[in-house]
Amino acid sequence: MLKIEADSAAQNLTIAALLVALIVAARLLPHPPNFAPVMAVAIFAAFVFPSVRLGAGVVLLGLVLSDLVVGTYTAGVMASVYCMSILCLWFGRRARSGDASAAWVLGGSVVSAFAFYLVTNAAVWAFTPYYEAGVAGLVASWVAGLPFLKWTLAGNLVWTVALFSVGASVARFVRTPELVRSPELVRSPELVR
Repeated sequence: MLKIEADSAAQNLTIAALLVALIVAARLLPHPPNFAPVMAVAIFAAFVFPSVRLGAGVVLLGLVLSDLVVGTYTAGVMASVYCMSILCLWFGRRARSGDASAAWVLGGSVVSAFAFYLVTNAAVWAFTPYYEAGVAGLVASWVAGLPFLKWTLAGNLVWTVALFSVGASVARFVRTPELVRSPELVRSPELVR
């Protein structure tokens, strides 16, 4: 089982601050639509932090800070974006429990992308004047959102793999400091090759 977790409150806060900064920076810098790390951060944070509240706080703070710069939008749509992002914590928590963690992490990335697409586009239909009332309007909203779905799915998968890969590498590095400090290992011909 993959083990990535901080050993202290200071490490948790450092990781939390880095994840908030990642959300804000990625949402503010130019990127394809919906290719953001928010849901991947939620899955990763729920996996890494001992407290789901800390993971939720990271996601919410990242969204709020970036929305203050990007601008707010219809309250109902905004609530659906925030709720769907927070619900991704569940996948990270399931993975943390050890139940086929890679399946929960990657499966959660895919399922959360489709759930986000369905719910947020339904919210656009329900809370904005862009689509007619009724099933035809809802379907039109989902059809209009299809180009964004591919970027949401790609972003979730890329960011999730990146976060867990970096997290695992850092955890391995931090947990094996003898590899860094040992001059014998550094000079070892096996490592030089």
